[in-house]
Formats: sequence, C-alpha cells, structure tokens
Amino acid sequence: MANTHAEYLRQLAALQSQADDWHNIISAAEEVERLERARAAEMSARRSSQSHAQKVTAASADYQSKAESALASADSLIETLRLERDAMAALAEERQRFIINGVEHGMITLPDSDIDDAAHDTYQRCEMTTGHAAAALATQRAKRQSHLEEASEA
Repeated sequence: MANTHAEYLRQLAALQSQADDWHNIISAAEEVERLERARAAEMSARRSSQSHAQKVTAASADYQSKAESALASADSLIETLRLERDAMAALAEERQRFIINGVEHGMITLPDSDIDDAAHDTYQRCEMTTGHAAAALATQRAKRQSHLEEASEA
C-alpha cells in the first residue's frame, strides 16, 4: 500500500504541478490578451491622431489658399482704386487749368469780390496746391455752415 500511497502522492504532486502550470499559462494568456487590447487601442489612437493631423493640415492649407486669394483680390482692388484716383486727379487738374486759364484770359468772369459766391472759393482753390486746397475747402465749408446756422436762427 505504501507503494500505492507513494504513487498516489507522486501523481497528486504531478497533478498539482500541472494545475499550477495551467494557472500560470492561463494568467500568461490573459496578460497577452490585455497587452494586445492595449496595443490595439494605442494603434487606434495613433490612427485617429494622424487622421486629425491630416484634417488640420488640409484645413490649414485651405485657409492659406483662401487668405492668398483674398490678398490677391485686395491687391487688385487697391490697384483699381489707385487708377481711379489717378484718373480723378488728372481730371481735377484739367478742370483747374481750364478755370485758371478762363479767368486769366477773360473768358470766365468772377463775381465782384464783395459778393459772397462760391466761385471765388473755387478759383482760389484752383490756384492752391492740392494739400492747401483741401484745407481751404474744409475751412470754407465750416464758414458756410456757420453762416447757414446763423441765418436759420435769425
């Protein structure tokens, strides 16, 4: 019986060892599964980050393109306004020269100096430089406004 009992104990020890091995194998398998899930989650997060980065890059390029287009449009508008300003300046210079020549050659007669008429102001501005003319025009408008206010109060 000792033999049987010893045999039984050896088998029991072997079975216990095998059970411990199985527990270790199962624990290792569970750890591998957990690591694989973590790796898959990390890969998914990376793909999501890369996708987001690509979208941001595309949006940035789109905004850059729109900004460049807007600047080109603004430059074009500025150039158009410059051309219009230059054309208006040339027209103003022609009219200025016409009025001065007309008065100097007697073709245009100004009202008497004691009469308050805008023709005097216009002629004076024609004889001034552009900067002085703008300041004089502002002063004359203020005087006229003041006279109109005084006249309406009376």
